[in-house]
Amino acid sequence: MRSAILRAERDGKRISRNTKLGQAKAREQGVRFDSPKIAEARAESILVRRTNASECREEFRAVFFDAKIAGAVTDPELVDFFNAKAFLSPNGRLWTRANVGRMRRELEAAGSSEPPLVVGPDGLTPSGFDRFRRVLVAKGISGKELTERLYLFSAGKLHEATARQLAETIEKKERELREAATAEEERWGSF
Repeated sequence: MRSAILRAERDGKRISRNTKLGQAKAREQGVRFDSPKIAEARAESILVRRTNASECREEFRAVFFDAKIAGAVTDPELVDFFNAKAFLSPNGRLWTRANVGRMRRELEAAGSSEPPLVVGPDGLTPSGFDRFRRVLVAKGISGKELTERLYLFSAGKLHEATARQLAETIEKKERELREAATAEEERWGSF
């Protein structure tokens, strides 16, 4: 058995040595061992990967927007939302906090971490959309009605008077928060 093992090792080394010598001679004669179209294949591969990544990012962005409407804000909440909706990660598996964090960072790097530009008729920005959602939740509006109002807001289809009323409510809430913060600051500043 030992002699068979030693013979196999010796034969393997001889084959390896002969292969390396043959490759060296072939290289001296100008033979290439790679694909002649490798540069083209790499360029095409990069283009395909960028396209796939862009499509994946846009799909994530849309579902991320739906999650925000539903009230999912933190990474664990997003993970639960995506997995409950059977929305799989780019590699076809369930979402983890790491996946969500990476995709969120990619959105931020691409400059699109906010939902698809949501500007209602009252001129609110995407951050205004989040404030709008919080006001509705504070008013006790939830479920299907909340989703419908948020959709109408994002699509810019709210009646103008309703939009104005909601904008006033948001401004009033923000004013109250600022006044409360100022009062708290004054109270702590007197110590």
